[in-house]
Amino acid sequence: MKLQIVVDFAETLVKERPMIEWVLLELRNKENLLWWRLCFMISSFASGFMSIVFGRFQATGEWAARVAYMNFRGISEKSLERLINHRRENSTYILNLNPELISILSTIKRKRDADPSQSLGISIHSQGTCARAIELFTQRQDVAKSLRWKGLHVSSIVANHLEVVDGKFTGRLEGQIITKHSKPRGIPKGSIFIGDSHDEKAVSKLKEREFEFINCDKGRDDEGKRFS
Repeated sequence: MKLQIVVDFAETLVKERPMIEWVLLELRNKENLLWWRLCFMISSFASGFMSIVFGRFQATGEWAARVAYMNFRGISEKSLERLINHRRENSTYILNLNPELISILSTIKRKRDADPSQSLGISIHSQGTCARAIELFTQRQDVAKSLRWKGLHVSSIVANHLEVVDGKFTGRLEGQIITKHSKPRGIPKGSIFIGDSHDEKAVSKLKEREFEFINCDKGRDDEGKRFS
């Protein structure tokens, strides 16, 4: 059976929380008018608070996701490109590959891949980061090079899609909405799912699951054994 790897994005594939970093980047952008930044800060806080509170419940999970993404209504699609490619003063990127995850993936490939000579595909599943952000990050030259060097490639992305009209985000979500409750149920049978401690809580609530879970934060597998 072909090895299937599913990876969470925020705080797993990348060390940061991309959507929060996106908000902060817009607030620091002096090209935006001061009054707009003030309104954006207030709306970001309000939508973020509501999405956290109502996102806890399965019945209101989709509504919470819509509220969170609605905050980006009217923002240019190029703003997301700036987020992915922006460097700090110390020349590091805002978003960076998580070395702990890469180490875990390398171990999996070395120990469990039936054909180590072939590139191992990873499927990225996320409810909190939009698909376009994930696409841009994984296509960034340094990220793609690092993955190739480790014998890895992105096989698919399962995430929420933000609608774009005339180069700007409308704030509306297209297609099926992914929440923290629905994401674990979409993990393929027999796969290895690598996530963070938030994912572990969601996975623990499943009555039945047919995949292995590895907590990237702790570097431990289902049996509590150190994964290295």
